[in-house]
Amino acid sequence: MEHEQYQKIRDKANAIQNNKKKLYDTQNRIQELNERIDNTKATSNKVEIKKLPDELMEEFCNLIQGLLEDWNFIDISCENTVFFNKKDNDVIVNSKTKASYGKGARAIINSSFIIAILLYCKQKGLPHPGFVVLDSPLTTYKEKDKRNNEKNEEVSKSVKNSFFNNLAKCSTDCQIIVFDNETPPADLHGITYHYFTGNPDIDRTGFIPV
Repeated sequence: MEHEQYQKIRDKANAIQNNKKKLYDTQNRIQELNERIDNTKATSNKVEIKKLPDELMEEFCNLIQGLLEDWNFIDISCENTVFFNKKDNDVIVNSKTKASYGKGARAIINSSFIIAILLYCKQKGLPHPGFVVLDSPLTTYKEKDKRNNEKNEEVSKSVKNSFFNNLAKCSTDCQIIVFDNETPPADLHGITYHYFTGNPDIDRTGFIPV
């Protein structure tokens, strides 16, 4: 009887020693991982934004303005309608901040900004992957805008058609991928168009084929 009790005590003592070793190893591992995390942290929370010279920003804004003019979003007869606001780090279009536009107009302006970066890099010989992806640049979600008290500023049909026609010309030596519910003009050539049905029994279901 006493022998069995001694065995139980011995087993408990061994278990305690094993658990102590596991705890010690775990604490060392935690310390090692914490040191790795500390080494990857930036030494300062402040990120220095390098300002481009005014003449380069003017060139860039001219590209944005050219796109918006080609898309019939702004009047071609007006000069210097797009410029960069250094304080807000964003563009001013027709003397209005981007935030003052509705969601549909903001999507158009954002699209022109992204494509202008591509065009600027091509002109200056700067690194760029050579393609851009635009998600719903022409579709406005009216019901959602109303719930969020946003302006319901729908993009006109003229702007939509001009948008597609211009991108077809811009993408001769680059690739512009557009995901949108709007359908390109039927007579538009020089593009690859896929209609995603959402139905596995009808044509192509979605972007990633089954």
